[in-house]
Amino acid sequence: METNEFAAGDFTLSHAKTIHAPIIQEAFINTERPLKEGQD
Repeated sequence: METNEFAAGDFTLSHAKTIHAPIIQEAFINTERPLKEGQD
């Protein structure tokens, strides 16, 4: 069974404005940047 780390940390998730990913509402700062290039 997997532990939901966000729930275990008592964090609230919100929707990011720019990217398709959750952000932590309680964070002091959130930086949203799209991935320009990926490398393996």
